[in-house]
Amino acid sequence: MRSAQCLRDGRPVRDSAATEHRPLAMRIEVSLYGDLDASNARELEAQLWRWVEASGTRETVINLRGLAGIDSTGLAVLLRAEQYASRRGHSLGLRRATGQVERTFALTGLADELPFID
Repeated sequence: MRSAQCLRDGRPVRDSAATEHRPLAMRIEVSLYGDLDASNARELEAQLWRWVEASGTRETVINLRGLAGIDSTGLAVLLRAEQYASRRGHSLGLRRATGQVERTFALTGLADELPFID
């Protein structure tokens, strides 16, 4: 799997799944690109919640359409993100992935468990 670069506001931020983060009026949207795997999942998880806490919003959308691959570590990050949000009264939605990544969600049963919004 190819490791991707993390982008925040279009600028590189260490080695992570590539992301683009946009605080919107009432929510924050994070778009993921490349692979979300053991090499970058923990860093992405920490960065995601720093952005959420700093933004003061109550809703986060994670766009998975740009992901090329995801492993069990990446899946675990998304599960923990949903639990983290739920415990804090924060809304989390996932925009569906495509191709192999979407098949991974279907095969693991997570397509029915995670809060997909489209």
